[in-house]
Amino acid sequence: GDDMKLPAMTLDDSQIERLVALQSRQVKVRQQVEALKRWERQLNASRGNEERICVENRIDLAGPPEDFTYISECVPGKGVTILKDPLVGCTCSRTNPLGCPASADCCASHAGGAFAYKDRRLVLDAGQAVFECNSRCTCASQRPQARNVCENRVVQLGRQVPVTIFRTQTRGWGLKSSQNIQRGTFMTEYVGEMVTAAEAEERSPEYQFELDFTEEKCYQYVIDARKMGSVSHFVNHSCEPNLVVHGVFVDNPDISMPRIGLFAKKYIRAGTELTFDYFLSQDVSCYSPGLTPVAKRVKTSQQLAGPLSPVHPYSPTSMASPSRRERIPCRCGAKNCRGFIY
Repeated sequence: GDDMKLPAMTLDDSQIERLVALQSRQVKVRQQVEALKRWERQLNASRGNEERICVENRIDLAGPPEDFTYISECVPGKGVTILKDPLVGCTCSRTNPLGCPASADCCASHAGGAFAYKDRRLVLDAGQAVFECNSRCTCASQRPQARNVCENRVVQLGRQVPVTIFRTQTRGWGLKSSQNIQRGTFMTEYVGEMVTAAEAEERSPEYQFELDFTEEKCYQYVIDARKMGSVSHFVNHSCEPNLVVHGVFVDNPDISMPRIGLFAKKYIRAGTELTFDYFLSQDVSCYSPGLTPVAKRVKTSQQLAGPLSPVHPYSPTSMASPSRRERIPCRCGAKNCRGFIY
């Protein structure tokens, strides 16, 4: 009957170090999980009427990006005014209570372009501008009902697809869809601080999207998404992208300041990373300085014949401006990878 005593266990220095390291990692993991959950709540509190955002990191201990503010639309920087006073609107809803059909009287035809959508999915060829209904259209007076029935209001209604910001193996944060996506579906708008080209030259070159729309090939504005942006901030580059970029005009009559819509280029399965090609290098001659604003808008649509040229979208590592561009290796992994982003 005497109780047997187990011998006391002793740990050598290496075992103690491993135990301390394990405990330290467990603490860091708990802190990371809490930080990412807190960030996810903040993102969803800022997304407005857009669909839910999830955050996922199964790769490393990286926490939320520092010094980044979520916004759902572009905000004007110093010396920039984002107009919201369209020149003309359509009257389709007077004869069609279900909103604007692909008719000869809708906004796209007024601008000399083609109706952009069928069942709210993009049907335009690459490079064609999108002209949505605006606040001067008669369907605008039907809000909020018009938000559900007007065929020509898509980008302005925001992202209607749930997405996940996730940690990739080799390219930092990325973005993926949480559900299957049909071709032509609007995924997100590229937003940030709208700054002048001169102001952009004085800033860090990361995450800048040049709005290159003049025949002199001298852009006036840049969307800077380095410190503020939407989920589009996390969309990585691919030489075989599944998203395509289109310029979108709604309430702003200034053709040098289009909204930038990212649409599904093909069917995308749930869980697939969303990407677009950062190097859209087709020259576009959009308008003559002597034209009136209305004529400029019409000519813009008529002359956007190649891939849309804002021309050089952002890179997570370097600005794509010709004067400052570095040769950046590409890690997209596509079969036809160019080897360099640009």
